[in-house]
Amino acid sequence: PRKVVTYNKSVFPGDLSLLIVLRRLSYPSRLVDLSHLFGISVPELSLVFNATIDILHDTWSHLLDRVDAPWMTDARLQGFCQAIRNAGSPYDNVWGFLDGTVNRVCRPVRHQRILYSGHKRVHCLKYQGVMTPCGIIANLFGPMEGRRHDMAMLEESQLLHQMGQHM
Repeated sequence: PRKVVTYNKSVFPGDLSLLIVLRRLSYPSRLVDLSHLFGISVPELSLVFNATIDILHDTWSHLLDRVDAPWMTDARLQGFCQAIRNAGSPYDNVWGFLDGTVNRVCRPVRHQRILYSGHKRVHCLKYQGVMTPCGIIANLFGPMEGRRHDMAMLEESQLLHQMGQHM
């Protein structure tokens, strides 16, 4: 967008907002470090980061929740399969890698059991992603409660059903 308006009505140029998000996501950093880099106060950085992430999610998230995206052509999937085969896989029909990830959160005051993962022994939210050999995230599902097993997440995402229909 040309401009990003935060919930407290602060207005930032769209290109600066995107730069802040890209810098924050590209390398682990604290907002205080970015404050010196961009010359913006920590509270304002937090506001513009969150507002920009919301805009990006609202605009583009639909490209990550289905496996029939326009860029996933038969030729591209065959190329992914061949790349994985050339890397030493004994299978010739693997085009991506499914993985669940845990995002740790602070222990909540209420409903601790929902977010607690007994396997990892932390409070967390879980996500599931499919990554192609070139590093593109082809599918992303989540968040889910930390207590849920990865197979429950796979079932709820309906990824296997989507792949059965479109591949």
